[in-house]
Amino acid sequence: MIEQLERDGIAMLGSLSPEQLLEISAHLVDKSIYLGGHVKRAALSGSIKTRDLWLHDRPRRIYRHSLGCYDFDAIVTCPHLILTALESAELAEAYLEQEPVLYSANLWWSFPGGAVKPEVQGWHRDIDDKKFLVVYFYLTAVSIEEAHFYQVGSHRGNNERTAAITGKAGQMFIEDGYGMHKGEHPRRRPRLAAWVRFGVSEPPESYKIDELYPVFAPALWEVMTEKQRRMTRLIVKNV
Repeated sequence: MIEQLERDGIAMLGSLSPEQLLEISAHLVDKSIYLGGHVKRAALSGSIKTRDLWLHDRPRRIYRHSLGCYDFDAIVTCPHLILTALESAELAEAYLEQEPVLYSANLWWSFPGGAVKPEVQGWHRDIDDKKFLVVYFYLTAVSIEEAHFYQVGSHRGNNERTAAITGKAGQMFIEDGYGMHKGEHPRRRPRLAAWVRFGVSEPPESYKIDELYPVFAPALWEVMTEKQRRMTRLIVKNV
């Protein structure tokens, strides 16, 4: 997989189980979705509760926005997100050529409404760090209409072909975020996705820009190894 990642900039991972997805849904049901941005600092249009998405009379104002997100405490304490991403830490360490720092996590909705956000839904490179990797999770089923697109080889300055990543809820993949990529603006149904990012700086510049911080998460702390605690020191704390 390290050879594929170095060559293509992207590689498929495994999948979360249906039971894990149910636990994530249960965690989020009473949490607020902040409308208007893919991270909270960019979401300036109020909020709704996650449970309101499933009402028959869903608030129309949801569809005035193309994006919505959760606050950082809800993200870091979300079941399975950080621990599952840490299963790729060995791959990240080989690719980044040092022990990685897990510095960022996010859970965000893409809605079939509102204006296209070019910083997310147009072709772009992320410049979080000198070198970094992103683990993505699909938490709803994703067709070609909601897909993540990646220009294979573009992390090395090539553009060999464009890959469209689709999959069932739970599908995971990993990519070099410097490569050219975008998330499609959904046409018919909302998409929920997550990312967890490994970098090399302490902290990367984007950590400050996105206003991230260590979250008190004792349940997560207790099940991590010492190395995992060290890698997540920028986002997880026990006191």
